[in-house]
Amino acid sequence: MIGRPSRVTYVASTDSIIVTDDQARRLRVFSAADWTQLGSLCPPATAASDGGYGDTRLLQFPSGHCLAPDGRLAVIDFQTKSIVVWNTKLSDNQRPSDDSDAVVVCQTGLSCPGNVAITRGGQLAVTDSKVCNTV
Repeated sequence: MIGRPSRVTYVASTDSIIVTDDQARRLRVFSAADWTQLGSLCPPATAASDGGYGDTRLLQFPSGHCLAPDGRLAVIDFQTKSIVVWNTKLSDNQRPSDDSDAVVVCQTGLSCPGNVAITRGGQLAVTDSKVCNTV
């Protein structure tokens, strides 16, 4: 069950779909073939985290995401006003993998970040619904 879906991305390499569920404050992964839930995505565990699957402190309120062609996932966290980027490396069985690269966290400086996209030049573009510009 998805409480309030806001962003959807199809991942062709794994025939899966990533959905930002604003109500549950998480990213969910589904099979595109039959819409069964395969799991949730969190940034990988870091030395400062509790050692469990993912570092949930980095994504307190994910509100938008995009997937780069190389598998990096960029997620806007509305609560911390940051962008969290990591390589999801969805595995062959389409479940999120713990084997990921380092996490990069960028502060946006925006008051109401909502959408993120990766430009052809590899830059992150972020919208702010309170101001008429992007960074």
